[in-house]
Amino acid sequence: MSDEREDIQKKTFTKWINSYLRRSGAPQITDLFKDLRSGVVVITIIEYFTGRKMMREKGNTRLHWLNNASRAFTMLQEYKVRLVNISSENLVDGNSKLTLGLVWNLILHWQIKRSMERILSQSQLHDASIEKSLLNWCQTNVTEATAGFQQPIEIENFTNSWRDGMALCALIGRYDRTLLPADWMEIVAMSVDDRLRFALDTAHRFAGVDRLLDPEDINCDIPDKKSVMMYIMCLFDRIAGITAESSRGSVADEGELVSETINDELLECFDEDDKQLIRGQSDGDNEQGRKIY
Repeated sequence: MSDEREDIQKKTFTKWINSYLRRSGAPQITDLFKDLRSGVVVITIIEYFTGRKMMREKGNTRLHWLNNASRAFTMLQEYKVRLVNISSENLVDGNSKLTLGLVWNLILHWQIKRSMERILSQSQLHDASIEKSLLNWCQTNVTEATAGFQQPIEIENFTNSWRDGMALCALIGRYDRTLLPADWMEIVAMSVDDRLRFALDTAHRFAGVDRLLDPEDINCDIPDKKSVMMYIMCLFDRIAGITAESSRGSVADEGELVSETINDELLECFDEDDKQLIRGQSDGDNEQGRKIY
């Protein structure tokens, strides 16, 4: 992994961690590699998503930290979170590459798979199907949002396709056109950084999507795919929750989970086989609050 890509992932993954620490009422972190070493932060994230309280050791010796990390990893294995080549010692030592891998697997399991399991069967919940389905959702919605435009916006990947901010604006406009200027050419006329800033700010204010990315994280030679996927999945998770009330200017509560119910508009993004699967899952869903397995 290049140093630049590692820096971007460290920055965006730190923001993701902090978004859930804030909802848990826990102190924020500033250095992902150092602040996860004690194991306490990982335990706090696990507690948030599972609703289960865990023991933790408050001492600052290496042994205390190893015990916390071991408890965290045991719980992650119980919930079938993938742990690849990382040990308690690696976390406590602050191994940058393996710590990033751990946080990505937390994001993949509890942010991405949690959302995509509404539209995919358990056998399909692997990286390739998740990425393909999310990309299909983006392509469908951006195409519909820009129908009739002289220059269509093409979505081919989770890297360069997002660099200029046009696709982000189109996704936001697909669900509430009033969030964008009446004249699309005002969007076109913006500088790339201004357009990205506008999209990120609008998604935060009206859909409650945390600002996990900054314009410079997207407007670069090759945006980091994991960071972009993480943000788009947050948008996927939230954007259907935009209501008439929020479009009039109220700010969505950052801690409020959007309904798991799939509406008819969202169903139109998928083919007939996926629609049947979604309807079957949606009919059997019960409200689960914060407890997400």
